[in-house]
Amino acid sequence: MLPAPRIVAVDDKQDELDALTNALSQTGVACLGILFDAEKGGLEACPDARVIFFDLHLLGDAVGTPEKHFSTIVSCLEQMGPQGPYAIIVWSQHPDEASESDAGVGLYSYICERLDKTIPRPYVVMPLPKVEHLSKSDRGFLVSNPRGLRVKVDELLASHPQASALLFWEKYVLSAAANTVAQLIELSEGRAEQIKGVMASLAIAAVGAKNVDQDRFYALNEVLLPILSDRLGFFASAPEDLRIWESAFSAQDREVISAEKIGRINKFINVSTSTERLSAIDRGVVVPYSSILEGELKESIEGYFGLKLGEVVTRCFGIKNLKVLDGAKWVLLQSQAACDYAQKKPQMLSYFLGLEIACSAVRDPRSGDAPLPESLWVSPIFSIDDEDRVLLFNAGSLLVFPVSVISDARPIYRLREQILNDLLFKLRNHQSRPGIISLFS
Repeated sequence: MLPAPRIVAVDDKQDELDALTNALSQTGVACLGILFDAEKGGLEACPDARVIFFDLHLLGDAVGTPEKHFSTIVSCLEQMGPQGPYAIIVWSQHPDEASESDAGVGLYSYICERLDKTIPRPYVVMPLPKVEHLSKSDRGFLVSNPRGLRVKVDELLASHPQASALLFWEKYVLSAAANTVAQLIELSEGRAEQIKGVMASLAIAAVGAKNVDQDRFYALNEVLLPILSDRLGFFASAPEDLRIWESAFSAQDREVISAEKIGRINKFINVSTSTERLSAIDRGVVVPYSSILEGELKESIEGYFGLKLGEVVTRCFGIKNLKVLDGAKWVLLQSQAACDYAQKKPQMLSYFLGLEIACSAVRDPRSGDAPLPESLWVSPIFSIDDEDRVLLFNAGSLLVFPVSVISDARPIYRLREQILNDLLFKLRNHQSRPGIISLFS
């Protein structure tokens, strides 16, 4: 329940480790110190670490080659499992050994080559010589000028302004979340029984009394997320904060983005591939049509539309021809209204039938192809399974299923709320367009 450490220091010498963590603590920075023991091993997981101080010679100053020490640091990272972004600061008597040289690769290159591919690479490895900050005392080593050490660390991190700005944004999010929780507790005057009552009342207002106990976290989350989002949108920035962003980027820094990267960026913005906790009845979820299909896919599609498959894909989905349908995937999108979904109203669930297909298969009127149907919604290009693809949904392709039929289908991804609302606005607006009878002279 306590937050995971965000600043971590790893050293094989207890007095030097304590000197670093105590100095940072004196300047208001909490740092978890980990004493490295080659025989015991077993470092704690630190998935949220953003800055990791490593002594370079974790096996002792007289043991092994630089590569042996690099290997030990890689092993530590694999045990800690930071999820990034994170910076490594080499807190060492010999920081120069971590640099690239004619004699061999540096620590950064070694980590990038050898670290388990499931763990993000550090965005930077920077030296911080111990000799410049440690001094000997009767009680061992200490940092004689903690404020000077803090200033040096801040300067190192600020030398990479883009990462600093993103980490600063992350701090905004944490602060906004803390303020949201603080305001909720303030409404309850800080008393446990009243906090319980306020939480229950808010949850009931969000999803209804009958649904609260099915998922209490979800119920309260429905209330707190919009408040958190509003706080983030109107967060007041101090002048020194703005300077961090001014050094990070400007409009003139825009790069020419490749088609491959466009697909990856669009996917990042609009599609969530985290499906572990999702089911087919969750709003915005996309599931394969084949997972609930009985019989042949072609016969099912033709029976549903009352058209031959070639006519379906060209007339309803804007595909160039039937030949380019190879590799396409028929999918279903859960399109239940947000209020009905939040309150888990017992009813048949509505899904739009659509296509996930290579973007080159879709007609392009700018190139002289026939116009796309007015009833068709076309997604941005997404990079799915390392291929640029689009999603196509037609306003007329709405299917309805009982929960018992659809609930066992496995989601493949979920459309985020913003793009889901765009899709629903387009398709439902088309469904509800009015028609009038009138005479004209």
